[in-house]
Amino acid sequence: MMRNAQQIKDLLNNESSVWKISDKKTKPTNSLMKKIFTLAFLCLLVQHGSFAQQNQSADSVYQIQDPVHIPTESGVDISAIIVHQKSLQEPAPVVLFYTTYHQGDGDAIFAKWAADRGYVGVVAYARGVRTNMDN
Repeated sequence: MMRNAQQIKDLLNNESSVWKISDKKTKPTNSLMKKIFTLAFLCLLVQHGSFAQQNQSADSVYQIQDPVHIPTESGVDISAIIVHQKSLQEPAPVVLFYTTYHQGDGDAIFAKWAADRGYVGVVAYARGVRTNMDN
């Protein structure tokens, strides 16, 4: 049973229908827009402030070893970041994130993600990344 667009619109505009298509175009007033914008801005501001506080206090639950240099036979170290929760009392499985790119202090977030789930998180870099290759 195929219906064309006009039949569907008529069906939707039917008074007994839950859905109603309005041909009226209403514009919000400037006052309403100002209130919405102000509310959205305040929500973002509060959310950003709580996120910053959460990051500062959350780092206190981790034991972070950075950098850890792992020697190789060739003499070029592999650099790594090791993260686990301070409350960890027994050996735990390890999640290894191996990358060829160093993107700054934010790399530890991958190891923290693993630590939050009960693992020891390790971010290891390809040989020569974050190390001195002259050694």
